[in-house]
Parts: sequence; structure tokens; C-alpha cells
Amino acid sequence: MNRWLVSKWVTLTVLSAGVAGCSHTFNVTIASRTSAERATALVTATAGHPGGEMSVTLDGERYSGTWVYVAQGGGFGIAYGSAYSGAIIASGTATSVSLPVQGNGSALLTADDGSTLRCVFNYSAMSRSGLGICKDNKGRVYDLQIA
Repeated sequence: MNRWLVSKWVTLTVLSAGVAGCSHTFNVTIASRTSAERATALVTATAGHPGGEMSVTLDGERYSGTWVYVAQGGGFGIAYGSAYSGAIIASGTATSVSLPVQGNGSALLTADDGSTLRCVFNYSAMSRSGLGICKDNKGRVYDLQIA
């Protein structure tokens, strides 16, 4: 591998390590579809570790548990090409990085009395927003928004 490619790889690795330390806080809103009941939670995510603890109080019940987000897609590529024509030599190198910007997640929450609240959502890292749905063990359905 030539020196230019090695330097680009090292640069990309250092940048990736720097981004991995960033954390973001999100507002999560859960709203009943049949009443005015709403719950909000602040959730912090650290790049490279998309998951953590979450708790909300909804319909008088305090639910706590874990959430996880799985990014989909993305990739890294390196290309090198050369062309020869008589005494003229041309060469070029290209590097591409495609980062995942969307994925799915879930939250599995439990109340002290054993009640459960299960949520699934789709999330866009580009807009830092998402939509989903939650359902408790009594059959009640809630909308979930991430902003």
C-alpha cells in the first residue's frame, strides 16, 4: 500500500475515533392514542454505543429498562488505478466513506408491578429524529417521537 493510502487510512481512523466519543441527548415523547396522556424522557446516546437506560412515567406507572438502536448500511472503500501510454504514466487513488444514517431500535421497559411497555422505532441520524410505536401489556397503543 502506498504512503498516500496509508496516510488517508490513518486520518480516517483518527477521525472515526474522535467521532466515537461524541454523545447526543434526545427528547423522547410517548403519547396515548386514546387519551391525553403523554410522557417525555431525555435519552443520551454515545456514538459507537447506541443503547442505554431509559425510564418514563405513563398512565401513572413508572417504566424503566433499556433501549437499543441498530444502524443499517454504510461502508468504506479504496480504489487505485494506473494507466500507461508510451512514456506517459497516469495514476489515481480514490477513497470513499459511506456512513449509516438510518436504522431501527427498540425499548423494553418494565414497571414495579410487572407491567411492560415495548417500543419499536425507526431513527434517522441525519435529522436526529425518529418515529415509532409502543404497546403495553394491557393492549394500549402509544405513538413514540424522537426529536
